[in-house]
Amino acid sequence: MKKTPPPPPPPIMDKKPTLLYMTYYRAVAILFILLGHTFIIGKGVLFKSLSFFIGGGTLYFVFIAGFLFKYLSYKFEYKSFLKRKFLNIILPFWFIMLPLCCIYIQNPPFEKDILYYMDNITRFITPFFFGQILNGSTWFMGMIVIFFILSPLFLKLEKNKKIWYTVLLISILGTIFIPRTRLHLPRVLMYASLFRISVSFIWQFIGAFLYFSSAWLLGMEMCNFTEKNPDYLKENKNYYLIRLCLTLILIYVCFVFIANLPDRLFGAGKLTIALLIFLLLYNYSDKISKIGILDKILKLLSKYSFGIFFIHGPILHCMRTGSLIPNGIKVISKTNGEIFELFAASGLEFVVALFSSILILFTIKYILEKLNVKHTRWFIGV
Repeated sequence: MKKTPPPPPPPIMDKKPTLLYMTYYRAVAILFILLGHTFIIGKGVLFKSLSFFIGGGTLYFVFIAGFLFKYLSYKFEYKSFLKRKFLNIILPFWFIMLPLCCIYIQNPPFEKDILYYMDNITRFITPFFFGQILNGSTWFMGMIVIFFILSPLFLKLEKNKKIWYTVLLISILGTIFIPRTRLHLPRVLMYASLFRISVSFIWQFIGAFLYFSSAWLLGMEMCNFTEKNPDYLKENKNYYLIRLCLTLILIYVCFVFIANLPDRLFGAGKLTIALLIFLLLYNYSDKISKIGILDKILKLLSKYSFGIFFIHGPILHCMRTGSLIPNGIKVISKTNGEIFELFAASGLEFVVALFSSILILFTIKYILEKLNVKHTRWFIGV
């Protein structure tokens, strides 16, 4: 009697399925980024409330990055990982910064600019490699590179659960109790060397990395948890939704009405909102997908999110000052006027920045494809 041969081993999964709820999350994150850069207006309670609920959207992108890093870690290989990040993130950043830097060295916008008195080489290299000066949102690049470089460390920490949860807890406490590093160059560096300016940038990137590390680690932990317990958050969604909402309300009240606490509680609010958005999308993404127009809009925003992140800053700057382009025209002016006027101007900024970003990215992508460029993402992030 012949023995039955053993069944063949299961095929190795080369590619995991796309997570719809994380696709939607990217769309929500870029909307928060745009809202935070256009609607932080007014004074007092209004200003604090808007800052609390729509400011600091960068944290959501870091949460997403940590989640997806863990989700795809089954095929992690350090060199190929860094290569992909360089091609898909660093390269489009440089491509978009190149024309801005060329305009900048010929037309420094204002005398108070810290690089105004620098030579053209310093004036070009500093924003090209560190961002921020010409395109405020791009301060993010220096910080996220640190996460990429340390990526093997996160996977090693995760293997020892005691160390992992200790580091996670410390990072969360750090985000809550350590004020966020405000990335800027002090005026004392106006006549400094390129080396000194570079050190100042790197030091601030490290501070931002420490502040946002909790979001990356929390994203990884949520990926771990949902993969091991895929139904738990669905079966107990009301329990966690109620508790997250109550926690958010408590933090908000303390943030707005208790003196000396805002800086301490801003990070706590952002982490709570990040988890709340995740929980909602994790449970309701299937229902959202059945709303045709909403599904298409969110997928489009998700697809273009990284490109929008790169270019919306110069668009807003040009609308507000007209100084990005020589002899530019100031399109929008937000002053300390009536609240209705401020909201109207902010709404116009938001709509114009969003649609202009998508239109510009779509046009460049179309031209590149006509030129038989296969990897348009390397140039514009899309």
